[in-house]
Amino acid sequence: MRKPTGTWTHLQYISAFLQPFLPNIPGEYDLAAQYLGVADTLVHKVNAKYKVAWNHTDYATQHPNPKLDRRVYTNVDYVVSVSESCTEAFRRMYPAFSQKAVTVENCLARELIERKSLLPAAGMYREAGETVLLSVGRFCEAKNFEAIPKICTVLLKRGLSVKWYILGYGDRETKIREAIQAVHVEDFVVLLGKKENPYPYMRMCDIYVQPSVYEGKCVAVREAQLLGKPVIITDFSTAHSQLRDGTDGMIAPLDFDGFTDALAALIQDNEKQEALKAACRSTDFTQYKEAEKILRFAEGRESYAEDQRHCADL
Repeated sequence: MRKPTGTWTHLQYISAFLQPFLPNIPGEYDLAAQYLGVADTLVHKVNAKYKVAWNHTDYATQHPNPKLDRRVYTNVDYVVSVSESCTEAFRRMYPAFSQKAVTVENCLARELIERKSLLPAAGMYREAGETVLLSVGRFCEAKNFEAIPKICTVLLKRGLSVKWYILGYGDRETKIREAIQAVHVEDFVVLLGKKENPYPYMRMCDIYVQPSVYEGKCVAVREAQLLGKPVIITDFSTAHSQLRDGTDGMIAPLDFDGFTDALAALIQDNEKQEALKAACRSTDFTQYKEAEKILRFAEGRESYAEDQRHCADL
């Protein structure tokens, strides 16, 4: 078994260390959820009838400390993953908790996103004949943004006029900037930093690009689709739960050459771009029905299991 290492493991140790120094959260609750991070605080500092821990990624990629995980998941009622692929990955990792593992898709507020997208996209510019690409996310290993400058050089050498904007922040920003400088694409790959409102940038881009090496269910991809944008993602392990390949988005090979070729082909294929846009505009990405699952959690596992069986029979 691989030695526990990586960001999630670090979070596990930090969370466990901090617990004795944190106060209890006052009050009694029917349902409590820890939406981000390790759920130690949910387990030790909250008084609730039912407790829910969220998982946002492919658990097989996290290489956690199983002992610390078991301490947490033994004491929660549900482990929610954001896609069926992520749920199955969690169950493979911890079969003893299979009955607690459920799926709740990310919900999106269409009206809010569309309204916020109409604001100015400060710092984003379009030259005549230029294809504007956009990527959004944390500057971390999973997002693979360090590969963007090299991909961009290949696109430029093929005669494609592109400008690639990146929104986000994180501890790999220096590496990304160094990668930009190494291939001299400072005028073509632009870091715009963290934005409270990424939606104007999504509205202004021509193609949304997610070059990740792994994901759970990328919210930014769904937000770009909701705004009617063509999206292209890498073939990470949960990619096919993210979109319908060739219908409302494109899944490209995970390797550098394969992904670059697929992106170049999409940039040059206006007809395909228009087809992807049309499919996105006709699809409901809000997933409001998922919110009902959360309400059912407060009624207990038996009630939720009955709902799942009923849905399977329909």
